[in-house]
Amino acid sequence: MISGALEIIYGVDAGLVHPLLLPASQGPEKFGYIVITYEDSPDVFDILFVRGDRVEEYAGLHHDLRTILSEKSVRMCLAACAMRCRVYLFSVSQQGFDRFRRTFHTVPSVNVVIDRLSRKQLSSLLIGSGCKNGILEVDRPSHPFPLIVLSRFHSAEELLREAFRFRQGRMIVYDLELNALIRQRGEIAGTCPLPGDRDPGDVNATGGTPADTEGADPVNPVPDTPPGDSGDTALAAVFRTALAEFLGAVSELHGGKLGKKMEGILNQLFPHPGGFDPGIVTPLNATRVLELIEEFVRRDRFDRRARVKARALDILKDLYDINHELLRKHGVEDKVQSCYKRLEA
Repeated sequence: MISGALEIIYGVDAGLVHPLLLPASQGPEKFGYIVITYEDSPDVFDILFVRGDRVEEYAGLHHDLRTILSEKSVRMCLAACAMRCRVYLFSVSQQGFDRFRRTFHTVPSVNVVIDRLSRKQLSSLLIGSGCKNGILEVDRPSHPFPLIVLSRFHSAEELLREAFRFRQGRMIVYDLELNALIRQRGEIAGTCPLPGDRDPGDVNATGGTPADTEGADPVNPVPDTPPGDSGDTALAAVFRTALAEFLGAVSELHGGKLGKKMEGILNQLFPHPGGFDPGIVTPLNATRVLELIEEFVRRDRFDRRARVKARALDILKDLYDINHELLRKHGVEDKVQSCYKRLEA
């Protein structure tokens, strides 16, 4: 379904392979997704995002629409159709996993079928959208579900270059900066932010996952923010997100826990006698997240350091690309850049 994904199971009857039990058979470090196709709804697919041996998120996909689902709703659909459906399992890289999942939490700026558009028309449409930092998705007809190609772009020129590779299909452009701005404004106003603030896979400092509570957003639990200026609150929020992503990545590479050395660094920079809480990141100590990332990379074991460093660079790049106006406003843009350059050296 996703370009570059490896097909593991293809079109097996759900009576033989139950889709909700399938994740338990997967390895702890694998990323993938399960697709369920229903006989009575051939154009609607359920997507189960699988990290290791568990489902991280449930989603519904149609060629025009997509939405987040609950486990309960998927179970009810399976029961309602008496398991008359087919199951597909794909293995994918972590980058492909995160990128595809993120599209379910991001509102598109462009969504158009390009088959009859000239190169000039397509160029005018994309330039007019103002998108300079985001994800380009192209869905091409394929049976039994569309083939989806996802590309990351960081400038208008890069967007056009990627888009001109395609002449057919539905093209969707997700502007990550604009979506981040909308979410930040929602946080400032005290409203519930749109999902997708952070990349998938956030775990707490002990390696656990956020509670999957009915009616709550299990992917993006929003910590309480400290009192103070609304702009400062938004700044603390983006550093909280970066910290949670980094701790999640480190925990994952360390087999589900941080280890005593990393816990010691975390406690030194963000004392947490009652247990770590992301809300401990405040406008006053937000940039300590950068110190923590550098220390973790510097002091990690040699055989893991390269992988931790690669994840740190990805997280810092997203932090800067998506929030650079906010960082510039608060005078911390240079600190993020310097941290990135030191790690990259």
